[in-house]
Amino acid sequence: MTADDLLPRLRAAVLAGNARTVLDLTRDLTDAQRREIGPVLRGEYVALTYAPDRITSDPAAGRAYELARLATELQPGDAAWALVSTSPAALPDRLAALAPRSAAWKRRFATSALRRGDGWWVVHAWVGAGVVPPPSSPEWPLGVLRRFPWAELGRTADADPVVATVLTTLLDTPGVGKELGRHARYGSTQEWRPLVEACGGFDPARRGALLDGCLSALGTAPPSEAAGFVAVLQHASLTDAEVARRQGRYADLLLAPSTPAWTLAADALDRVLEVGALDAATLLDVTPEVLQHRTKVRVHRHLRLVEKGVERGAVDVTSAAAAVVDALDPARSDVAETLAATSGRWADGLDAGAVAELRATVSAAVPRPWPGLRVALGTLAPRVDAEHASPTASGDRPADVRASEVRPVDLPALGRVHPVADLDELLVLMEEELPVRPTPVAVERALDGMVRLRLDDVPGDTRARAERAWSSWWSSAPGDDVAWVVRAWLAADTPPLRAGRLVQGTALSDADVPPGATPTGSGPGGFGRTWTRVVPAHDPAFLTERRFGLVRLHHLAVAPGPLLALPSREDGTVAVDDLLARLAEREALGLEQELFDGAWALLRLPPAEHAAFLAAAERPPRVVAWSGAVTRRAEWDRTVVRDAFGAQARVWSDPGATAGSSDDPVRAWLAPDPDPDLPGSRYAAWRRSGRGATPTAATWGTTLPSHPDVLVAHVQHAVLQALHDDRADAVDELLRVLGDAREPWRRPSAWAVVTGMSVEHRASRLAASEAVGAGAARGTLPPATLTQALLDVLGPDAGPYGATTVGSTGTAHPKVSRVAEGLADAARLDDGTADVVLRGLLPALPPLMGPPGGHALVAVAAQLAERLGRRCDVPAEVRDLAGGRSRSRTATEARRLVAAAGTPR
Repeated sequence: MTADDLLPRLRAAVLAGNARTVLDLTRDLTDAQRREIGPVLRGEYVALTYAPDRITSDPAAGRAYELARLATELQPGDAAWALVSTSPAALPDRLAALAPRSAAWKRRFATSALRRGDGWWVVHAWVGAGVVPPPSSPEWPLGVLRRFPWAELGRTADADPVVATVLTTLLDTPGVGKELGRHARYGSTQEWRPLVEACGGFDPARRGALLDGCLSALGTAPPSEAAGFVAVLQHASLTDAEVARRQGRYADLLLAPSTPAWTLAADALDRVLEVGALDAATLLDVTPEVLQHRTKVRVHRHLRLVEKGVERGAVDVTSAAAAVVDALDPARSDVAETLAATSGRWADGLDAGAVAELRATVSAAVPRPWPGLRVALGTLAPRVDAEHASPTASGDRPADVRASEVRPVDLPALGRVHPVADLDELLVLMEEELPVRPTPVAVERALDGMVRLRLDDVPGDTRARAERAWSSWWSSAPGDDVAWVVRAWLAADTPPLRAGRLVQGTALSDADVPPGATPTGSGPGGFGRTWTRVVPAHDPAFLTERRFGLVRLHHLAVAPGPLLALPSREDGTVAVDDLLARLAEREALGLEQELFDGAWALLRLPPAEHAAFLAAAERPPRVVAWSGAVTRRAEWDRTVVRDAFGAQARVWSDPGATAGSSDDPVRAWLAPDPDPDLPGSRYAAWRRSGRGATPTAATWGTTLPSHPDVLVAHVQHAVLQALHDDRADAVDELLRVLGDAREPWRRPSAWAVVTGMSVEHRASRLAASEAVGAGAARGTLPPATLTQALLDVLGPDAGPYGATTVGSTGTAHPKVSRVAEGLADAARLDDGTADVVLRGLLPALPPLMGPPGGHALVAVAAQLAERLGRRCDVPAEVRDLAGGRSRSRTATEARRLVAAAGTPR
């Protein structure tokens, strides 16, 4: 019977829900027949299993359809998808449908079926019958936990050799922690002991391996998994001797990332101490690191354990004091004072030599202890000498930090950007530099080179080399905007310019498709209609795409000549002399001035050079108006809009800027639209596509080299979303652009950098700290600007910040602790940056130190004051808090700050 004859009969059997007929028809299929029938059935799921209304499904037809798919799919992976069914077929029928397949096909199917519906039972039957070997996938052993009651595992293993074999290595399976953790959270506690027993937990030959395996897993398990391994160990009922033999493993778990793991370890070491079997050296080896842990509960619990060991004579007091002193961290003043009080109390009973050694350790860790720490240390406090005297107590005091003001200083010299000299240099650029480091300036040199140097009359080997250069540079991004320029340079056809941004959507029916939209097909699952519509756009991504499109469709279609917008310097700016020379050259060649090329050139011309440009010759009215827009000083305001997910967000806007359009690109660039619903603007700067110069913050920064604040306004929604989303390419690039900026930062730029210190992506936070260091070193970040930025990001009027996720009712918030950490990281770069951070942070402390996490900002200020030895204005609110009786962390840090900074004369 041919496939054409078989297919109608198979359809009729499925529609009738006749599983037996389906099995009979497919028993003797060949691979050639499956190759024809399988794809057809795959596309007819709704038609064969749903009633004519396409809403009500037929369970019998669904079971028959599943069997037909299992029997007719050629590839094992495609067949396994048939197991994902709302009306699963009976296991004997499934096995009958799969029986004609070869042994090799069944082995491949088994691997895929483990992750599809109830496919595990098919594999279980095959393994039991010897049809396939046990799969190596973790899904195979994990299926035992998911499909059998834990309380019955022992009896199940006695009756089922397959399950008994799996249980011997079950707890060593990758991913078992998630299953155990889920059961620890939602399951019954009465099922744990049967599980432990079934896995060999009470078999002397297997018990040791099970216990050691769980302890090893706890070392790296996240909290969601650690609870499961802890439950196994608790229900294994370890004896005192078993715990004592493993106290080294438990000591290592004191540093485990999860609370269940270190709590188990602390309880175990307490137990070992109680029975007199504690190994002091093992405990003290991990003590310094445990006492420096970020969680105070863990620190205090461990300190009590060490103190108890000293009291009972199990731990040598001198060694204990050395371990505790070694953990002193001036960045955590409250913990440091607690550790100091304990070690200072122990020091009273030590000999002079031991005290001197401990004092030297303290002096190295905290060379300038604040008063509270000095009192806690007692005899271990470093002696006050001329070298370590407080600057506020010395007669020769350094100048008040208010006396010096940050001014722009030695900006690094900018390298010149030279046009490519000949075709050989252009090809080398494409072959060697752009595939490795496609910087925006390098791409601009390539664009200018292609416009000036054509391939019309070159030898065949040169054209072949150009084709190879295209292949090495752009083969992975054939749809990229700049890639189309290269294709046009190679005389290949390229698409026309798009009239706007393509918007897609889904409607319930054709009648609901929006006006002007084009229906494109059925919606998901065959319901509804999808549609597309082109809407006008003038966001940066669309403008950049259009500019690249005009390079290929206009400049490469006319005689060769220079591009006006080629940067003259590495920062992307165009020198006025170069612009005038290019204008004269194009005029001499009879080339008209293309709109977008001229717009980009004016945007890249520094504002200070516009007067010379206008004075050199009479300019058209549009150019004069554009020049006025470029040199205008923006007046930034903050307004609240709804972000792309419907949540409110406070954003930057320039109400006085004239709105632009796709026909007025200069004003479109300089008047960012704060509304995130502008088509294409939500994610336009978010992600790269391919390896080429897809529009990103770096490309846009080269378009706006003299307007960093405008650049921030264009990508500010991406900055806000990065507070909770670690996909932050645009934010990384924005922060690096701001760090390299040569113009003084204004509020939007400083806001973006301070917000960047709190984003989810760690690399972005480091980039923000580096930007602060660069701004301080170059004099583009005055302390007053940093103060205002801290208030703009963290102050009482800072938010709202937008949604946390799609469909979420929650909102994102900057984390004060992350900002404090970022400021501390920036201050470590050099003393100049530390001075700017200190002077910018102090005035912001009164409104910021009260909310949760505010103590971290006060702590950074105290550390910098101690490090710099500078007298400075401590706000009255901070001095009042320091003079009160509060024992809060913020008050402790305030006293430390006042002691270090003093009061100016």
